Amino acid sequence: MGGFKEKQIVALKHLDDLIARIGPHIFQVKKDDVLSELPPKHFEIRYVDFTPEQRQKYKLIHDSKIAPTQEAWQKVASSDGIQNALEKILRLQQIAGGFSVRKEPNPDPTKVKKKPFVYFPEKIPGVNKKIEEIIDIAHESGGATVIWCAFTPEIEAVKQALADEFGPASVVEISGRVSENDRAENIERFQSGSARFLVGNAATGGMGIDLQTASIVIYYSNTYRLEDRLQSEDRAHRMGQKNSVLYIDLVVKGSVDELVSAALHEKKSISDYICGAISDLNLTERGGENG
Repeated sequence: MGGFKEKQIVALKHLDDLIARIGPHIFQVKKDDVLSELPPKHFEIRYVDFTPEQRQKYKLIHDSKIAPTQEAWQKVASSDGIQNALEKILRLQQIAGGFSVRKEPNPDPTKVKKKPFVYFPEKIPGVNKKIEEIIDIAHESGGATVIWCAFTPEIEAVKQALADEFGPASVVEISGRVSENDRAENIERFQSGSARFLVGNAATGGMGIDLQTASIVIYYSNTYRLEDRLQSEDRAHRMGQKNSVLYIDLVVKGSVDELVSAALHEKKSISDYICGAISDLNLTERGGENG
């Protein structure tokens, strides 16, 4: 393992031996052959604008310099606390979602060497246009809806907005902060129709569950992993689904959300795509004046 936070597979060992061992015991079929009668997927991007408060914070992070090496970052520690290019993208993505991050020294002296700083999310003042768009979509559709978010503060904000608009009983959550028992109960409530909205994190809840009650899936934000996206899409598009599923990406115009959408369109891991964009010096060009 290596790459960003050592969560990427960078090399494989003994692959030929593995294939030889498991090959005689595998029967392989294509998903399209097994699920050939499923209705098609449909995709849509809904663009929203920066708020003035978001634009100000976004520009501050975007204009900070990207140092070429980790050593250089340690010598040129900028006020926003960004340690490398991918973290910079992460911070920009969070701002596009309506939150910024406050960095403070770790108060626990036993953990300072491994984790010198701790980060606290803070809601950006003003309206959240992505959440306003979700409420609009909910009123337009009237159907069961899944909303995937990359960050916990986004989950909390979406849940609160839906509860305020449609009632607390209308929304359930699946994420890493929800116990397995509660997660199973929340999925049952959603599948049975007693809760209309399911809000969660695709990295945690996007695998191994059935959500075919939903006919609309909204991506408030995406994780860096292509697998999270593909698996979370298939939670609703699976055996038992009677309707075409509409997948809606919420994108802040002129933000890194556009990089994420481009990566997913090309079926690439977002981190790989962004690394390529940075190395080609395309990041600033894609963001333009507003990026």
